[in-house]
Amino acid sequence: MKSKKAFTLIELLVVIAIIGILATISVLALSNARAKSRDAKRVGDMKQVQTALELFFNDKNRYPTAEEWATGQIYSTTTESTSTYMQIIPAAVGPADGTCTNNQNTISYTPTEAGASYAISFCLGGNTGTLNSGPKCLTPGGIIDVNCSGIESCNPVCQIGYNCEDSSCVYDQPQADIRASLNPIVASSDLSKMFAVNSADGYFYSSGDSGETWARGVAIPAGLSSLKLAASSDLNNLALASRNNNIYTSVDSGVT
Repeated sequence: MKSKKAFTLIELLVVIAIIGILATISVLALSNARAKSRDAKRVGDMKQVQTALELFFNDKNRYPTAEEWATGQIYSTTTESTSTYMQIIPAAVGPADGTCTNNQNTISYTPTEAGASYAISFCLGGNTGTLNSGPKCLTPGGIIDVNCSGIESCNPVCQIGYNCEDSSCVYDQPQADIRASLNPIVASSDLSKMFAVNSADGYFYSSGDSGETWARGVAIPAGLSSLKLAASSDLNNLALASRNNNIYTSVDSGVT
């Protein structure tokens, strides 16, 4: 009688171990895929909310109050009709991922500057696109890679002309006075660099942050008035002309 070959105990243990390892890898891969999917939905939800809030702003010239947000919809009521820009404001996607706590894994809306801006906090469990993991802040300018809480909340949210001081947006009167007297103004093709004449104090001014802040440069030459400005697309080369037919040029963005 012939004996049949069978698996030894060691062989069975090896097979079981391999199956266990493969199962663990599969579970981890599935868990990571689900976490990435949740983060992608969080970012997608925020972009939809941002679009709805901008539609609201275009209609009402302000963003919703906290009470309006609490209704669970983003809508605008006029004397003629009711416009609903988001039927249901999305809730935070659960469970919390990565280092996000349950408190951080919420969608919290805070209107700022008397309805002129807002901050919405949420949290990402892992790196998503160009965003790092951790608490994030949605503002009218997009998603910012910082926590909305504390002083960080108002700094990226404050409008042009305001500074963040003690967690509040404070009006910057000196910069406002400068901007009110700038005429004419020329800008680079991407609007990041600007150059202008201040008719009030008689100086040239430049800005490297799209007109948010201005720095005083050289004085306007005596007798040069009613300026007309022309500039290259990168704003490196400038030409200034006046009614008395004097033309001044600069090849260093108005420094000289």
